[in-house]
Amino acid sequence: MNEQLADARLARAESSSDDVELFAAENSSHYLIGLVNKTASEKSIKLNLRNLNRYYDSRFTLPVTEYRIGPEDTQFTARKVRAIVQRTNQISMEGFSLILLLIPKQ
Repeated sequence: MNEQLADARLARAESSSDDVELFAAENSSHYLIGLVNKTASEKSIKLNLRNLNRYYDSRFTLPVTEYRIGPEDTQFTARKVRAIVQRTNQISMEGFSLILLLIPKQ
């Protein structure tokens, strides 16, 4: 029953995010997961990323499509990450061009 509920939530998260695109990057110390509002200007998104890179010695590189995070070496795909983010934070991209999650590498 819980699996069916989780699958339904995942499907809802996938279908309700037509205006949101997920991307991922990494540097030597962190994974970066970003949700981008597709209606935002490219200039706005690049400015946000440029500002972020100023705070890290090692620049983030794009793209990363799979993650291995945590002691169990759990694999996260972009689809799973998007669903997790949307379910736990109920993110609305309205008014935002970019939302970022930083995950330290283990």
